[in-house]
Order: sequence, then C-alpha cells, then structure tokens
Amino acid sequence: MDSPHHDNPLPCDTGTKVFLKNEDELKELGNYINEMAAKMHDVFDEISARSDELRTIVSSIQESLVVLDKDGRIRTALGGS
Repeated sequence: MDSPHHDNPLPCDTGTKVFLKNEDELKELGNYINEMAAKMHDVFDEISARSDELRTIVSSIQESLVVLDKDGRIRTALGGS
C-alpha cells in the first residue's frame, strides 16, 4: 500500500491505493477510486490551507470582529487587543 500523505486531516488514509492486475470492470473501478481519493486529498489540503490563512488573519486583527449569520444573528464576537 502506498501512503504518501502523513498530515491527512481526514479520518481515513486517502494515500492508500487500490491495485488490481485484471483488465476488467473492477480494475476500472479501482482506478476511479484512486483518482477520487487523490482529488479528495487535494480538496482537503486546499480547505486546510485556507482555514490556516483565515485563522492567521483573524488572530492578527486588533479591532473587534463580529460575524453574523444569514439571519443577522451574532455567530462570533472577538474583542480587539
């Protein structure tokens, strides 16, 4: 099993690959599963990077920050430093 992703935020190993020798529908399905797992890992890497970026921005804000939901209710309120 190939597992190149050590910092995977998912509760499963998206680096594990399906290997089948036969040239049939199961091998094709295995290839699709491998592609899907790789894409999922890329998407979660991007989400994680954006989350880290936003966390850094919010933690550096020196003014107060209020986040409202779509109904205008306060979801988060942080005081300035």
